[in-house]
Amino acid sequence: MIEVLIGMLLFAIGILGLVGLQAKAIQSTAEARYRSEASFLANQLLAILWIDRANLSQYAHFPASTNCNPSGVPSVLTSQPTSELAKWFSNLEKSIPGALAGQQQITVHADNSVDITLCWKAPQDSSWRRLDIGAYINSSDI
Repeated sequence: MIEVLIGMLLFAIGILGLVGLQAKAIQSTAEARYRSEASFLANQLLAILWIDRANLSQYAHFPASTNCNPSGVPSVLTSQPTSELAKWFSNLEKSIPGALAGQQQITVHADNSVDITLCWKAPQDSSWRRLDIGAYINSSDI
């Protein structure tokens, strides 16, 4: 009788461990999906910037902000972006939960280098996730 109870206890511990692993796997998959989507969207924005190199400075968006929370700026869009950037922000907010336009940062430097910081906070996250990407946009052939 004791052997049966010990066997059932070990079996129950094993099942609980598998359930915990499954929950962690689902969470990791969702996080990987958001990071992959953020990478795709950042590269999509770089392509938009390459196409519209002549108006590169118009794409600056909260360039002085840090840590996914622009200084003194609410988490909603307060500036009027270009139409392409507005479409991109709309796509970003639809694709990644918790990624608001007002928390993203696009810095355009004098040498035509661009830094993009994407921030999001998924429903299950307690902290911000971020993706930083940079590129040099050559404008010599405009």
